[in-house]
Amino acid sequence: MMQKLMFMLDNSQGETRAVVVAAIGSAAHASDNEFASYFPEVMKRLVLLMSLHSNEDELMLRAVATDTLVAVAEAVGKDAFRPYLGDLMNKAMEGLSLENTRLRECSYYFFAGAAQVFGDEFAPYLIAIVPHLIHSCQLDENNTHVENETEELDDVDADENEEELSFVFKSAIADEKEVAADTIGEIFQHTGAAFLPYAETCVKELVKLSSHMTEGVRKTSFSSLFTFLRTFYRLSNAQDWIPGLPPAVPLHENVAQLNALVMPAILSGWEEEDDKMVVVQLCQDLTEVTKLCGPALISDHITTIAEHLKLIFEKKAFCQLELADDEGPLDEDEQAEFDALLISAASDVVGALAAVLGESFVPFAKVFIPYLTKYYKKTKSTSERSMAIGSLGEIATEMKAAITEYTEQLFPLFVKALSDEDDEVRSNAAFAIGALCQNTTIDVSSQYPALLMALHPLFHGQALPNITDNACGAVARMTMAHPNSVPLDSVLPVLMQALPIKQQLEENETVFKLLFSLIRSQNPWIMNNLPQVLRVFGEVLPKEDDLLPKTRQEMVEILMGLNQQFPTLNIADSPLATYL
Repeated sequence: MMQKLMFMLDNSQGETRAVVVAAIGSAAHASDNEFASYFPEVMKRLVLLMSLHSNEDELMLRAVATDTLVAVAEAVGKDAFRPYLGDLMNKAMEGLSLENTRLRECSYYFFAGAAQVFGDEFAPYLIAIVPHLIHSCQLDENNTHVENETEELDDVDADENEEELSFVFKSAIADEKEVAADTIGEIFQHTGAAFLPYAETCVKELVKLSSHMTEGVRKTSFSSLFTFLRTFYRLSNAQDWIPGLPPAVPLHENVAQLNALVMPAILSGWEEEDDKMVVVQLCQDLTEVTKLCGPALISDHITTIAEHLKLIFEKKAFCQLELADDEGPLDEDEQAEFDALLISAASDVVGALAAVLGESFVPFAKVFIPYLTKYYKKTKSTSERSMAIGSLGEIATEMKAAITEYTEQLFPLFVKALSDEDDEVRSNAAFAIGALCQNTTIDVSSQYPALLMALHPLFHGQALPNITDNACGAVARMTMAHPNSVPLDSVLPVLMQALPIKQQLEENETVFKLLFSLIRSQNPWIMNNLPQVLRVFGEVLPKEDDLLPKTRQEMVEILMGLNQQFPTLNIADSPLATYL
């Protein structure tokens, strides 16, 4: 295919060439390392296209080539791309001065992509690039610099009135600001400490843009502000946070100062935001950064965050009161889709709060558990039911023993969800019921026979591997919580047949914690079926990502002990000998 694309590029004109160049970028993205064999020939052509400047058509082709180079660099890696970087950076910088909005945007995309590929090596270019990005953020829509770009706006006829032309100019500037705001975040994320001299100025501009009239600009500004928080936190080399309030581990001074500036702007923007998808992205970013930075990040703002979340669950948030977009009313399906995404994103934030607050989440549990349980009804959509059980399961996990007061409310709900018609709901229910059994201080062991019967179908013929994985985790948690209430001779054969964990790899930690305990206590069924145990060990040990280092080390120690205690197992003559 690549040979054909290069032939077409060499023997076509006009818009066809731009389409072909874009197709080369798609091929590079899809083929990844396999693209290397075509790399030299492709670069000869793209470098030439990066020099075009005679007319608007050439500038547009140059823009597409600039954008395509990002995919090429990602495909071949920095070692192969390094010889071209200096020249291409000069050409991309030159493109910023050619008064073509699309070319400027693609130059920014190239800078972001190059920063991602080269990391610290990209630092020397910051001194030249960042001022341009800041300038784009500061552009005045009422005093546009795009008066020379009329030719590229093909949809604007000469006789259109001044108001319509002004709207197009403002839209072009907004697009440029959106790309610039996104690029600032991307470059800081990948260059780290080298970007710090520019951080304060960039943050101030991003805060200003977070209240821009265009939703795309607001969305990227919020995301980049969250990127600044994440990157500052990683640069601070902070110690691991501890769940709970007040925070046991404070933020580094630099992170705290940034947070004091950024978080109020984000929360103020959230309250006033009228676009649901902007709020969805904001909630997703808030979830990620909260779990990274811990309770100190949100301790001063937890009440405000909770109030914003309550409004979403009550469908009273500002973005939920606007039922139409600029082009007319949304249809019911589109509205329902956006609502589902918004509720799901809000529930993820609730889960993040539970994770960082732990038992301090109790007062917020009283608020959010009633909201979430209302979303598990037959009348609710599949996505809403899945969200509800998944979020409640996360809360049951993170609150530890503090979940106890909700046991009678949640236990029957989770059991009911185990037989839900939807795969994802059943998977979430298996995880949730295991977490509840593990953490509640109420003795629920009398319910184990019925619960094991409800879990049993999840071990056979499930469409999604994570259903059985979570069922394995549930049985392991139940057993560790009340070992004398589980008929191990009946349960262990089913459990061992389902192992190893296929998809929910974090459940390996739970399952192997149980197995290690049973081996050390010389459980009769386990000791009579050690070949099955060794089979599972043999499948997970070669996979680096399947186990935490501590669990892997413990497994190897147990393996060595079994080899000494039971030489007839012939471990030393098996593939497992590698780990002895």
